[in-house]
Amino acid sequence: MSAQNQSETFCPLEKQRLENLRKTKVPRYLFRAFHRNSSGAPDNATMTALEIIPPAFFNGKGHAIPYDMGTNGLVWNAEFHYSGGVHSNTLTEFSSWAASLHLVLFYGTQLTRVYHYRDVHVAVIDTQTVDIYAWHVPHLGFIDQEDGIHEYLIHGCIRGKGYKAVRLEDLQTDLDLVFPELKTARRKNRVYGWGRELRDAMFQHSQRVTTQELETIRRIASRFDTLSLPVSLALLNLRARPWLTKTKQVRELSTREIKSIRDGLGAPKIPEELKTQPWLQEDMVLTKGFDDVRQWIRVLYYLANSTEDQKESKKSGWVKKRGRRGRRLEKKPNEVKKDLEEHGWKTSVIIKFLNTIKRK
Repeated sequence: MSAQNQSETFCPLEKQRLENLRKTKVPRYLFRAFHRNSSGAPDNATMTALEIIPPAFFNGKGHAIPYDMGTNGLVWNAEFHYSGGVHSNTLTEFSSWAASLHLVLFYGTQLTRVYHYRDVHVAVIDTQTVDIYAWHVPHLGFIDQEDGIHEYLIHGCIRGKGYKAVRLEDLQTDLDLVFPELKTARRKNRVYGWGRELRDAMFQHSQRVTTQELETIRRIASRFDTLSLPVSLALLNLRARPWLTKTKQVRELSTREIKSIRDGLGAPKIPEELKTQPWLQEDMVLTKGFDDVRQWIRVLYYLANSTEDQKESKKSGWVKKRGRRGRRLEKKPNEVKKDLEEHGWKTSVIIKFLNTIKRK
């Protein structure tokens, strides 16, 4: 399809379809690795830790709303970008992202150690905070459903608090502890294998999470500031964990597992609205071939729907922290009883709870 064949209007039904897909089947958090010359930068685009400006916008020819390109125009520009035509006369309005941090770290490591690019960065984006449009490549219809699963396309300029990029070099020491298999990326195998062989090998047998791993993951994720939550969960699920079944489904996490993860990662703040967002529900995001993505999405789902925070808030203000004399009530027993009843606690449970606390 040529640029001349782009239609001037956008089909209403197709727009409705694409809007539904991007709002229900695209992960809120996506990842990316890039270097200073990605997408023709710095002469034809901007690719930095502060912002990403695709070539079309860099040259003042981007569309604020992708649907303004017309039905054929949007798909044509997306297909052009996906096929790697960033150095031709046509200017892409997209940047490439992934839901798999495993893929991104593998790719970034190859850029650094094999192809010797300098200043490689790893980035994360909250697609609901930054003013952009994001689609999964298979949704755009220019390739077969099972192709392009590894890639998401984001339309528009990216900057602000919903975007954070960190130099891969600054993460490398800790990454070697939680992802030592990255060293195999030094071999000059084809970069666009996206680490599939390595990923498959790491999902043959599950491995328990250690305290040391959680500490290292927390340290890496902290560099991404307010976006540490998705980074930490993606790092945690780079390999098969005990919650991945033999049929490659993610079982429900136990209360102990949820608590261990939350405590180990420093009790990260989880947006309240996550629990009801469509993309976080089971099988909404296409993850075939990416067990790591399936894992981190489901783990985030269980964390978001955990009652741990609710339990803590119910107790807040009633009980002091344990000291040498044990726990003591901050309020009178009758006041505590009334509060607990308002929260739906049964009388028998309340009495048992009060009996475990030393009164003033």
